[in-house]
Amino acid sequence: MSIDDVNNYIKFKILEYEYFKLINVNLWEQYQEDFTDFMEAIFKEYNPTTIRNLRTLLHNQGVWVERNK
Repeated sequence: MSIDDVNNYIKFKILEYEYFKLINVNLWEQYQEDFTDFMEAIFKEYNPTTIRNLRTLLHNQGVWVERNK
């Protein structure tokens, strides 16, 4: 997958989570399913703003997210 493909996938998942108003355990389980094949290295290579938006959404919707990068 290209960098644009992955960034678009992450952006789509953010919109999907917001649309379906997923929170807490439901959001965490869906996130794990959607990003099961992603490794930390993949997240580091892509748009930091997109990753930050994903982390902020998870945090705001009740998923514990480590603050350190």
